[in-house]
Amino acid sequence: MTVTLNSAGGASVPNWLIVQTNSALSGLSTITFSGLSGYAKYRLMASNLVAVSGTTVVTLNSDTTAKYSFVSTANTNSVAADGYQTYKGTAQTSVPLSTGNGIAPSFDVTVDNALILTPKAIVGWGADTTNLGTASFEIGRIDGIYQSSSLLTSITITRTANFTSGTIYLLGAS
Repeated sequence: MTVTLNSAGGASVPNWLIVQTNSALSGLSTITFSGLSGYAKYRLMASNLVAVSGTTVVTLNSDTTAKYSFVSTANTNSVAADGYQTYKGTAQTSVPLSTGNGIAPSFDVTVDNALILTPKAIVGWGADTTNLGTASFEIGRIDGIYQSSSLLTSITITRTANFTSGTIYLLGAS
């Protein structure tokens, strides 16, 4: 059987719209986008973030109970000769966006199934450089799931130390 995707009933490309922007990050370690509704998926994007050394995680609906599972493959220049490490987790309290304990975190993550009563998929990538302008970095693919069948109402980004500058964008798509 051959399946052809076209404009008459094929898959659609998300039409992303900016929902919220937070560029007042200086001195904050937690950023929450709340009051979410109306979009089937959300996308978090970081631009020019700088932070005190630390790591970054995402939680949904202000839920920090052990309802998250994830697999994250990191490529870093500080490990074995092949340069790869894999982090796996089940029954975790968040999904990591960066694990490199760096000062320049960046991420591009999509949260899917926001409008339906099913678990939420968290997919994308995260990175963190340990020194601005150097090759010392950690970057990895993130595949996670939030094991709760509730509607998505908020997304929280938490850093183990304060952000000092940059912008985090929240986009939405139907």
